[in-house]
Amino acid sequence: MPGSGLRTPFTRGSPAYQELEELVALRRQVIVYTMQDSQEAALTSLDLGAFTFLTKAEGEQHLVAATPAAADCRPYTPPALAGAFGSGARRGRPALAPREVEVLLEWFQSESKSMVGESLGISVRTVNTYLDRVRIKYANAARSAPTKANLVARAIQDGWVSLDEL
Repeated sequence: MPGSGLRTPFTRGSPAYQELEELVALRRQVIVYTMQDSQEAALTSLDLGAFTFLTKAEGEQHLVAATPAAADCRPYTPPALAGAFGSGARRGRPALAPREVEVLLEWFQSESKSMVGESLGISVRTVNTYLDRVRIKYANAARSAPTKANLVARAIQDGWVSLDEL
């Protein structure tokens, strides 16, 4: 992969959110591997565009598994994120990040993912990453949504979008 490489920003005591944003802006698949074990840090990292968030307590086997998934643009959800995703207010309703809802709505209103990317100023790959995350969250809530029509139905059922917005 041209221009790819391993970079490990290290900050003592504070999250490296700025470095994460810079790497995501360069269209890198960033795996956050940290000692921090907080849902807030995980969700903030994902909102900023991280491919996944791994805690060192989960073990290096998850880092080993996440690396080829990131290289192949395949979703990877470690145990800590499965719990973070399932923390919606209603049982069975996944907690979607504001950017995920924004991408979903734009996709529902658009003819293609490239139009979504152009409208939101992100790449098609990033659009796909957000959509994959939403699908993973629904799958973890035992409410699979493999198609666009399924996602529209789920988003309406859960109040993420209204019929008037479509």
